[in-house]
Amino acid sequence: MRLLLIDKIDSIDKNCIVGEKYVSFNEEIFEYHFLRNPIMPAAMQIEMAIQLIRVHNLYVSDCKDSFLPIEVKNFKFYDVAVPGEYIIVKLKLNDNCPECYQVEGHIGDRKIFSGKIVGNKIQAKKIHNMEFMREYYEFLVKEPWRIAPRRNCSES
Repeated sequence: MRLLLIDKIDSIDKNCIVGEKYVSFNEEIFEYHFLRNPIMPAAMQIEMAIQLIRVHNLYVSDCKDSFLPIEVKNFKFYDVAVPGEYIIVKLKLNDNCPECYQVEGHIGDRKIFSGKIVGNKIQAKKIHNMEFMREYYEFLVKEPWRIAPRRNCSES
């Protein structure tokens, strides 16, 4: 991952993950995207969700599986994210489809996007540098690898 778009995992369990991203003026993307009126591009918001899904798959599979997205469905964008705001992204695994995630992004009480991402599980070592993923996970949850944050998703 060249652009790391998740700053922190707030909660994680076998069916859900919640993460956050602080949108900074220093984001590389703002060099080229609406220079005088920076907003977080929709594609980057979808990428945030995909990165969270990958962390979730690593967590629930004991670091064996990752996620390869194959379809983004019914994504709607309701508002923009600008530098200085925190985006909270919540993903919930669909009970009827083990590789389908319902996605919502919020800034405070404002919903900024929602949709569904469908994909396939893939062996993590085929697409990731596993040492880097371990360090990234530990950075996100502020805990050693394989220890979930203290709150589960129902508390978020």
